[in-house]
Amino acid sequence: MRNKILLPVLLLLLFTTFNVSVALSADEESLAKEAEQAGKLRKALTHYVSALQSASEGSAKDQALREKIIALAQKVKPAPAVPEEAQKNLGRGIAAFEIAKSPSDLMAAISEFKKAARAAPWWADAYFNLGLVQEKAGQFNAAMQSFKLYLLAAPSAPEAQDVRTRIYGLELKAERQQKENREKAASTEREGQAEERRRNMEALVASLPGIWWNGCPAHGTMHYYEIRIRNGILEYRFWMPKSFTLTVDMWSPWLGEYWAAKGNHAYSYRFEPRTGSFVSIGPDPESGRTGVFKIISPDELVEERSWPGSTERCNWRRQR
Repeated sequence: MRNKILLPVLLLLLFTTFNVSVALSADEESLAKEAEQAGKLRKALTHYVSALQSASEGSAKDQALREKIIALAQKVKPAPAVPEEAQKNLGRGIAAFEIAKSPSDLMAAISEFKKAARAAPWWADAYFNLGLVQEKAGQFNAAMQSFKLYLLAAPSAPEAQDVRTRIYGLELKAERQQKENREKAASTEREGQAEERRRNMEALVASLPGIWWNGCPAHGTMHYYEIRIRNGILEYRFWMPKSFTLTVDMWSPWLGEYWAAKGNHAYSYRFEPRTGSFVSIGPDPESGRTGVFKIISPDELVEERSWPGSTERCNWRRQR
């Protein structure tokens, strides 16, 4: 009962917190616009930075606020000082990058640079270093975005042209990455579908043993057969109700022909996963007959028999 009560309360708290966050961001942005219109640029910058703290990382709002902050910071004279917190995060990020030995180490460096870029969103160095590590981590689209923000923050920097060239290279890397991801996703989907077909086919094969009737015009009244599966081999024998008596066991060699000692006989079929069919192990030693069993459904099979110069198609129906 307690869990049932707590869940709605937790959801309400999360919803309320989100709404408060959005409201605070909107209030700060409104105050920033008012201060900017009044010519109080440094105050406007402070409010825009506060609004950024509530924006979702990577969202359109986050991007728009960063671009606004960078443009505004370039108008503020003297230039806004970089907070100690941002400098600390930058230093930690550089150290984490230098000692990185694994993808998780790179993610730690990225985290530090993101903190620096959030504490001082006009600071070009934060975006430059963030872009470098994101590229190293294979986050090519994110790296491009960081380098573009760097160029907005430091358009005349000595490295600006090199960064522009780097962005062009990242575009190619991102395109190839997207292509590889699509191909990988398609391959995974195909493998999943193939595995599902395999499982379905295994279940279907496992359901085949039982008594069947076929419509082949042969063997007089003996149209009933018993099917069994052993080690992927389908075998069938004539079957009669108990009121009839057979003098031989059809699983054992029958008249010295169909149950050949080496297993090469017309009544044994090996399962072929590629086609989902059972194919005769070998031709009947006397008649040369071969055959294929195609599974139509759990209650329907089609047997295609072939002899030199002739063919026959038999429809099998499950009886029990």
